[in-house]
Amino acid sequence: MDYSNLDTGLISSDSLNRYLSRTTTRPTFHPALGVSNDLTNSGRLYLLTNPELRKKIAAFSNSLSELREEKTIIVNWVEERFYPFLIKHYQIGRLNVEFLDDEKFREKVTQIKFKKQKSLKELFEQSDPTDVLNHPDFEDFLSLLIVNTTYTNDQSLGVKLKIENIIALIEEEIEK
Repeated sequence: MDYSNLDTGLISSDSLNRYLSRTTTRPTFHPALGVSNDLTNSGRLYLLTNPELRKKIAAFSNSLSELREEKTIIVNWVEERFYPFLIKHYQIGRLNVEFLDDEKFREKVTQIKFKKQKSLKELFEQSDPTDVLNHPDFEDFLSLLIVNTTYTNDQSLGVKLKIENIIALIEEEIEK
């Protein structure tokens, strides 16, 4: 957002591409619900004597479904709206290569340690960022991305708290 108010001559293309590449990184979320689904679907949930634990386990898959929906909204929005906008107003070759060159971020996203590789930047011409940065829709796209990812991150934290609460209730039951 700060770059949209600067003279494009003052903008580092590598920095801009790094930031833009991060806006196109989509979340992944594939929860394993085998045990909780088996417990709920088998009708054996009644075996749990703690009614609060029973209720929380029964409701847990709904929380994950809501989170999965939000993830899908972001992925589809980036793929169907934001990427086409960037392609129309900016050459994204260098932007995409920036993700490959940013080892720390790539390791964080993929959870895999990578070996240093030769940059592919020279394969793609650097685009003039003026059109994309000054486009009236660019700020709208970024604000939607910020709002949607913040909301999804908040939901993720809520799910994490629910998991921690369920674990605490299970540990209490085990101690009894």
